[in-house]
Amino acid sequence: MTAYINWPVVAAITPNLPWATTGLVLSPQPWSGYYSVGKSAWVMAQTTQFTQPGWHYLDASSGYIGGNRNNGSYVTLKSTNNSDYSTVIETMDASSAQTLNFNVTGGLSTGAVHVWSTNVRSNSSSDYFVHATDITPSGGNFSLTVQPGYVYTITTTTGQGKGTATSGGQGAMSQPYSDSFDGYTLGSEAKYLMDWQGAFEVAGCGGGRSGQCVRQMSAQAPITWDTLSDPHALLGDTGWSNYTVSSDVMLEKSGYAELIGRAGSQTYGGAGGLNAYHFRVSDSGAWSILSSNTSNNYSTLTGGNTAALGTGRWHTLALTFSGSTITAKLDGATLGTANNSTWSTGQVGYATSQGETAQFDNLYVGNGASVNTVTVTNPGAQTGTVGTAVSGVQIHATDSASGQTLTYSASGLPAGLSISSSSGLISGTPTTAGSYGVTVTAKDSTGVSGSANFTWTVGTGSSGNTVTVTNPGAQSGTVGTAISGVQVQAADSGSGQSLAYSASGLPAGLSISSSGLISGTPTASGTFNVTVTATDSTSASGSASFTWTISGGTGGGTCQVSYVKNEWGGGFTANVTVTNTGTSTVNGWTVTWSFPGD
Repeated sequence: MTAYINWPVVAAITPNLPWATTGLVLSPQPWSGYYSVGKSAWVMAQTTQFTQPGWHYLDASSGYIGGNRNNGSYVTLKSTNNSDYSTVIETMDASSAQTLNFNVTGGLSTGAVHVWSTNVRSNSSSDYFVHATDITPSGGNFSLTVQPGYVYTITTTTGQGKGTATSGGQGAMSQPYSDSFDGYTLGSEAKYLMDWQGAFEVAGCGGGRSGQCVRQMSAQAPITWDTLSDPHALLGDTGWSNYTVSSDVMLEKSGYAELIGRAGSQTYGGAGGLNAYHFRVSDSGAWSILSSNTSNNYSTLTGGNTAALGTGRWHTLALTFSGSTITAKLDGATLGTANNSTWSTGQVGYATSQGETAQFDNLYVGNGASVNTVTVTNPGAQTGTVGTAVSGVQIHATDSASGQTLTYSASGLPAGLSISSSSGLISGTPTTAGSYGVTVTAKDSTGVSGSANFTWTVGTGSSGNTVTVTNPGAQSGTVGTAISGVQVQAADSGSGQSLAYSASGLPAGLSISSSGLISGTPTASGTFNVTVTATDSTSASGSASFTWTISGGTGGGTCQVSYVKNEWGGGFTANVTVTNTGTSTVNGWTVTWSFPGD
């Protein structure tokens, strides 16, 4: 053996999850500081504590027990002093005890040997790396009876042992527990949050929210060799029972996101399912409370439809457990309640549909029997104007718990506006026109939050810039003949401004592009008073006016006029028809006629 590969080195994995005991060091309660040295470490120690770099394998003293691999195997290593040796024996798949006979030759020590063993089939640490016995060979010969499911080391060396380090004590993970995810390195995992499908990493928040969130990064379903489970990550104590888990959630695209509660056993082979409850919401507004199991079967306990959550908008989800009663809330409003007692304790978690890159923020887990409810009053749609200070929009919120201090935040506000975290007053001067989807959130000192969504429309206004349009002078053209193009030029006193052009009074058939180029083919003659205008991104504008004369067209055709007269005592009416009787197109002709005196 020249190297060992062991994953994970430290298994900070709660006991309900796969591979919880495969690490060299086991930490089933990462929050407590408790750890133990795993069985794998002691199996490795059966070699590493009895050899040194430079030792050599003795091929003639290595092989299968009795020549049959089902009985087990053994290897022997010789020290650099050519006297000491160690033989490592494994009986992992053996079915009964076996007596092994040894004969020491070739200059190796024939002195006493020390026997150490690890019972791999035991879950008791007292059976790992045990100094079992010492044997004194007679004439270089000795025997040892080995039991099935063990690793043994026979050695002439001394000084081995387990050590005396001790860990902290075990302890349940306390509530309330909260995490804003703002203190981590981007791209890292959040503390205690364990990925089981997908990739949940710390990222900058989207949807106009500042700070950091946890984002499910896998934008498409993976190629899998077994049943595919939804992306999910778990956190917390398997002994948690009655509690509320809440979090802010934003869907980046069509799909669904979930809060998980009372999560228990998770399988990794076959179905890959999870014993748990789920509160699922989709961008369309469809919602449900579901129960799942390790066979990856889901059953809907209750569900329905609410207003569409949409994408790029933050919402607050909450899932409460109190005995067999399960309650789901969205933005502080109760969507529904289910009664089910299949799962009584377990962890919390996040989940998404396949390929849904949802974001999660402000995780909170607290006592479900007395969880607070924060309700934010929707201020309704708001309007404003670029360059004009808003009069101030006060956000109001209430908390079901007395004595709580609320902290306010907002995402999606128009540029130039901000919210006071202490009072909830939105103020400032808008700088950019547009329609904005705003989410305001109030959070109390226990981490519980509520939100409200509304729109804020900002119209154009003057910024003080001066836009000067160069007058192109009088223009002329002919009906039926395309103009060569007239480029309107303008300058802006503000730096970095983009100008958009418009025109009024243009001859029929002509138009102006947003870049200021007038083009087209006139269709009617006459003299037209034209005004061209250039407007910048702050809504500052300038104009210039000029005349555009369009003369009549030419053509070789002839025409015939006929009419039908209708008379009565006070006069007459007539239907007049003008017909081109020639062979050329008539462009811009002016046709006049008079009725006969009769």
